Amino acid sequence: AIRCQIRRGLGGFGGVNTTKEKHEQYEQGISKAGAKNVIYTLFKVLDEPSSLFTQELFRHILAQKTYIEAIAAAKAEIIKQEYPPLYWSGFVLMGN
Repeated sequence: AIRCQIRRGLGGFGGVNTTKEKHEQYEQGISKAGAKNVIYTLFKVLDEPSSLFTQELFRHILAQKTYIEAIAAAKAEIIKQEYPPLYWSGFVLMGN
């Protein structure tokens, strides 16, 4: 199932286990819906690290960091908690 939400020019989707072409189609659809930035995963990520990543990402966004700074900080937090790259490397930011 695809879940998408757009807030503050940021859209995202998860739960997609599909081809690169389908990812590009989802990204284009979210962009057409008004998001200038899209965050998604390149592959399935387990719930616990995904939840931690999302919480950290939005904590940093609410602290007025740029999306690039926020995604880097969220990944750093997951790394600090000793999750291997499999749990955080799939998160991608496309856009401004």
